[in-house]
Amino acid sequence: MVNLKKSLRNPSLLIALSLALLIALILTTFSPAYAATFGDSSFEKIWQQSDGPVAAGQANRSWLWGQTVWVGYEGYDQAKPNANRMVEYFDKARMEINDPNADRNSQWFVSNGLLTLELVSGKMQVGDSRFEERAPAAIPVAGDLTNNPGPTYAALAGLTTAKGNFAPNRTGQSVNQGVNGSGNVSQVNAPVATTYAYYEGATQHNIPAVLWSWMQNIPGSNWTFALGYPISEAYWSTFNVGGQSKQVLVQLFQRRILTYTPSNPAGWQVEMGNIGLHYFNWRYNGKAPAPVQVASASAGVASTGLDGEEQTFLNLVNNYRKANGLTELAYQPQLQSAADWLTRDMGDKNYFSHTDSLGRDPFKRMAGEGYQGGWMGENIAAGKGTAQDVFNQFKNSPAHNANMLKPEYKKLGISRYYRSGSTYGWYWTVDFGDK
Repeated sequence: MVNLKKSLRNPSLLIALSLALLIALILTTFSPAYAATFGDSSFEKIWQQSDGPVAAGQANRSWLWGQTVWVGYEGYDQAKPNANRMVEYFDKARMEINDPNADRNSQWFVSNGLLTLELVSGKMQVGDSRFEERAPAAIPVAGDLTNNPGPTYAALAGLTTAKGNFAPNRTGQSVNQGVNGSGNVSQVNAPVATTYAYYEGATQHNIPAVLWSWMQNIPGSNWTFALGYPISEAYWSTFNVGGQSKQVLVQLFQRRILTYTPSNPAGWQVEMGNIGLHYFNWRYNGKAPAPVQVASASAGVASTGLDGEEQTFLNLVNNYRKANGLTELAYQPQLQSAADWLTRDMGDKNYFSHTDSLGRDPFKRMAGEGYQGGWMGENIAAGKGTAQDVFNQFKNSPAHNANMLKPEYKKLGISRYYRSGSTYGWYWTVDFGDK
């Protein structure tokens, strides 16, 4: 928290106070969430049921969802409000809420997306009956993203129901078909003997026993919700995984990729492929989309371009100020630019500090974005993705709380940013001003 009035009369005092406050704040860095952050409590509930025990070291098995890749709002014709829905991309899938006012107790309040079908067909779904034409994804379905000889979604497209490929009932027969990087199928000597255990008539494909037995006990879910129906047969292929060549049995389902790697340790032989990450890279070319404007309870907020959680934070802090007899804070574009700059800089360069990578303190950074004010302040947080969590952290910290309740402040900018692979994942900046 930085909370000072600019003074030209005593610049040395300003510097000394600034340094003291910066050091105090660094010592109160917030601890990060483990493995994932959540845009909605329903997302967290589903994740905790399946992946919570793995994250806590209580279960020795593979992840069902994995880490958060990105969370925000994404356009979909039938979604509410305003044809935008909250989505959260994980390594291994996507969660989505099409109607936040629907029954939260319904199994389908959170849906899961037919990501595999979109990747192999090149048809990106943007409504119940509307698709955008793309090229099928040239991304390996398993293993490393680069330097990988395994087949891509595009290479396997011709072997799926998306391209009219179906199979007879092979229950009891050996799983001994292989596929190369070009999608060509041949008979192979399987590294481990397994047979087909189940035939799904809806999509006319067989599921091998090593996958079928695992599917009966998917933690916190059932297999149709988590995977959808199979859209291909299971094939052996060679993939590079962590730079090592491995024989992997891979099968495509409507929602996910399921793999069996016999050389993996017990508990990790059957894994979900990283289709959430693959789909995100295909849809957005690996870059987080711009924030979507979503209707808010506060007048004028929808025109700011804040994402849903940023808008929620604005509502929370303004309600808090009103309850304490203070005026509400209004969105200010230059403060927003300064907040955006620091948040992205912290995430991209993996640090947590008021002093940015160019050596600027908050005042210089705000001035650099064109803001000219008297009173200026800044709160930063890391490790949490939701507005309520960050608001609670600020409220429970005297220095941060003082900024939220400072009578002199009239304006603010709010920015949150997620950076996969960074120390804290989520980064937040809130810049305050009086003009």
